[in-house]
Amino acid sequence: MDYDAPWRCRSASSFEKIAQVGEGTYGNVFKAKDRITNEVYAMKKIKMDREKEGFPITALREIKLLKQMDHPNIVKLKEIVTSKSTDDRTPGNVYLLFEYMHHDLEGLLNMPKPKIEYTVPHLKCFIKQMLQAIEYLHSKNIIHRDIKCANLLVNDDGEVKLADFGLARSVSSNPQEMYTNRVITLWYRPPELLLGSTKYGGEVDMWSAGCIIGEILARAPMFPEPDEPKMIQKIYDLCGTPSEEIWPGAYSLPHFEKFAPRERRTRMLRVKYAEKAKYPNFDELALDLIDRLLQLNPENRLTARQALDHPYFTTEPLPCLPSELPKINEELHEWLVKKQRKEQRPNYPPGYKPPTKRPADRPNPSPTKRAKLDEES
Repeated sequence: MDYDAPWRCRSASSFEKIAQVGEGTYGNVFKAKDRITNEVYAMKKIKMDREKEGFPITALREIKLLKQMDHPNIVKLKEIVTSKSTDDRTPGNVYLLFEYMHHDLEGLLNMPKPKIEYTVPHLKCFIKQMLQAIEYLHSKNIIHRDIKCANLLVNDDGEVKLADFGLARSVSSNPQEMYTNRVITLWYRPPELLLGSTKYGGEVDMWSAGCIIGEILARAPMFPEPDEPKMIQKIYDLCGTPSEEIWPGAYSLPHFEKFAPRERRTRMLRVKYAEKAKYPNFDELALDLIDRLLQLNPENRLTARQALDHPYFTTEPLPCLPSELPKINEELHEWLVKKQRKEQRPNYPPGYKPPTKRPADRPNPSPTKRAKLDEES
């Protein structure tokens, strides 16, 4: 990538918004077409809720990181466009223009109708491309801090590209550097962050990767819990309870007493997913890969490079090529999954409590408060 190349700042009026295709923590995403060339882009509007404090620090960080990266499994930032304010009281809008991706993994895996059938080679292809993106990021000393299926975009050529770098940041070489633990969407958040750790690195992304591999193979999320207390207990149920032997220092984490296990539990991950009738896409190597990623002790987790070198990817059935993935005739995004589920939601009788649903895109607390915490960390 040519870092000295001039960055244009065209007007947003040069593009026609076709449809909304996403809704992120820091801005909505639209499918848009260049009025002159007819080229299609993803146009991410930057929310300016905190305009009195200047341009959002998270957007500045995202732009800076994206301009440094050039990898086939990382979404490409094409340019930045702006629109003028309509009056003196409100600022104009800023948009990030990305290459357009037709789907995301959330849409492809979880769209209720039509459900797409994938073979193990197809699923391995998705997994391998995700790990390649993470390996590249970590080689640049960058952690993403919000890896989930909705942020893994897929184009019509079957290429998977990691997106949404609003929470990403460079890792300091100082081992005492502290970061906010209020990151990563709840279902993919590792136990050390739930227990209040503020010193971490790429291991947090690797826990998320393990959760996603399990979700891809099971076609269902591993930890579908609505809040932090239930989430940590669910982790204990599946991955066992921590001890000083397994995870030195866990008992001294800030929230350990608050979220202490109710009882001693053994690790059940391999037992649960070894049930072939219910989880046909899991074999012994898949179980081993996930088991090594979902280690309670962050230091024991595989790195992205080690995960890519795991025999799971060199043992039959092998991952297919991206071009060999099934062709989908419609565009499928998390946004459409949510919309379809909402349209199909039944009218529950009074007093009925519906099943747990997928959490909002944003890790708690509120976006404004979290942006402030993230800026300070």
